Amino acid sequence: MKAVNNCFILLATIWSMGLMASDYQSEARAFDAKNLSSHSALFQNISGWMNKGIINKKRVNLNSDAERSPDPLEFKTVEDTFAINYEFFKKDPEFKCRRPSYYNYFSALFQTKPYEDSICEMNHKVTLISESAGNDSPMVARDIDPSRIYQIHYLFAGKGKQMMSRWGHAMFRLVLCAPGKPVSPDCMNDYAQHVVVSYRANVEDMNIDYAKGMNGVYPSQMFLMNMSEVVAEYTKSEFRDMISLPLKMNRSEISHFADKLLENYWSYKGKYFFLTNNCATEAMNLLRVAYPDNAQMQTASIITPLGLYDYLVKNNITNTDLLNDEKAAIRSGYLFPGISDKLQKSLDLFIGNKKITFKEFALKLKSSERRAFYEQKISTTPEKTLLLANALRIEEQILLSREQLFAKKIGSALFGKEPMPELKNTILESKILEMKDLYKKLTAESYLAHGYGIPLKDEFKLASSESMKTIMDEIHCNMEELKEVAVNFFPNEVEDIKQTIENRLWIMEQLK
Repeated sequence: MKAVNNCFILLATIWSMGLMASDYQSEARAFDAKNLSSHSALFQNISGWMNKGIINKKRVNLNSDAERSPDPLEFKTVEDTFAINYEFFKKDPEFKCRRPSYYNYFSALFQTKPYEDSICEMNHKVTLISESAGNDSPMVARDIDPSRIYQIHYLFAGKGKQMMSRWGHAMFRLVLCAPGKPVSPDCMNDYAQHVVVSYRANVEDMNIDYAKGMNGVYPSQMFLMNMSEVVAEYTKSEFRDMISLPLKMNRSEISHFADKLLENYWSYKGKYFFLTNNCATEAMNLLRVAYPDNAQMQTASIITPLGLYDYLVKNNITNTDLLNDEKAAIRSGYLFPGISDKLQKSLDLFIGNKKITFKEFALKLKSSERRAFYEQKISTTPEKTLLLANALRIEEQILLSREQLFAKKIGSALFGKEPMPELKNTILESKILEMKDLYKKLTAESYLAHGYGIPLKDEFKLASSESMKTIMDEIHCNMEELKEVAVNFFPNEVEDIKQTIENRLWIMEQLK
C-alpha cells in the first residue's frame, strides 16, 4: 500500500511540475502580448533572431543546434523563445549558469533574480584544436572566465583574394591574463594565452563551393583559436595585414560578452551566407549583447567586416589613434603586417635593381635554381650571414606555401567540382576521411552528457588517459600512412617540398 501511495505522490508531483511549466509559459505569453518584449531588438539579438536580407530585412532564427536546447520549439517563433526561456528562468535553479545572458535579461525586465543563491557553478572552459599543442593531444584548454579578461579587441584581417574575404575578416581577440596573474595592461604580454573568436563557414568539403556559400548550405559556427596561429594564418599564409584594436568595455560589458560567447560556443550552429549572414553580421550580433543599454547598436545595419570597423570607429567604441605610429603599434600588438613586404625586401638583397617579385621568384624557379642563385650571390659578398638569414626567411615561406598548395590540391582532387577520377574511392580518400573522424573524437562535445545551454562541470564524461592515448596513436599512425600514400599519388609535388626542405637545411648549415 505504501508503494502505491508513493507512486501516486510521484505522479502528482510530475503533473504539478507540468502544470507549473504551463503556467509559467502562460504567464510569459500574457506579459509578452501586452508588452511585446519578445519583439524588442535586445531580446531578439540575445536569442539569435537575426536580421536577414539586404533590402527586405526580416528577423529569422538560423540556429539548428537543437541538441543543447531545453525545448526545440523555442526556434519556432520569437514568442515561443520568450515563453520557453522564461519558464526555465522561473523553475530551473541552474538556468543562470546555463543561459546567463537570458537570465540577466529576464532579471532586468522583471526586477527579480530567482535562485540567485543557487550553488551551480558556471563552466568557463573551452577547448581549442591547435597545431602548436603537444604530441599527447592537439587539444588546448582555455578558461574564458571574464574575471581573467583584460580587454576585448576587434581583430580585423585586411582584404584577401577569395570572394568571401574581399571585405576583410571580422574577429575578436580575448586578451586573457596568465593564470594567477592580476588583470592589468601587462596581460598584453601574455600572448600565448590570447584567444581569437572567429565565426566562419564550417566547410567540410575541404574546397569552398561559392554557390553553397551564397545559399546558406554551410553551417556558421564559432571557432576559438590561438592568437599566434591566427596571426600566422593571415600574415604569412595569406599576406594580409591584421589590426587589433581594444573595444571600450567596462567589466560588466566584458562579462556580458563572455557569457554570450560561451552560450554560442556550446549551443549555436547557424547558416552561413556570404552576403547576408557572415563573419561581420555574426560578430555584430555577439557584440550587441555586450552593450544592452546601447539602443542604437541593437538595430545598426552591418554586413561587412570593413563596415563593422567603420561603425566601431565612428561611434567611438574603439580608437584608431593607436595605429598612428606604425612601429609603436607593431611593438604594442595592435598591428600585425602581412609578410609580403618583408619577403620582397629579403629578395631585393639578392636581385639588386632587377624587377622580380617574390611570387615570380617562388613560382618560376625550381628549388635547385634558387639554391644556385643564393650560392652565386653569397660567394661574391662579405655579408654572408645577413644574406643567409634572408635566404632562410624566403625558403621557409616558400615551404609553407608549397605545403598549403599541396593540401589544397589533395582536397580539390577529392572534393572539388571536378575531382580526379583516379583518386575517388582510393586509400588516399579513405585516409583523409578517417583523419577527420579521429579529430572529431577529440572535441569536448564527444564527452558531453545530455543537457542544455552551457554544460555544467559534472556533465563532462572525460575520456580516460588510455582512450585518449589510443586516439592519438591512431592519428599519428594515420598521418604517417597518409604521407606515404600521398607520395605515390603526387610524386612531383612531394619532391618539390623535399628539395625546398633540403634548401632550408643547407642554409642552416651555412649559418652554423
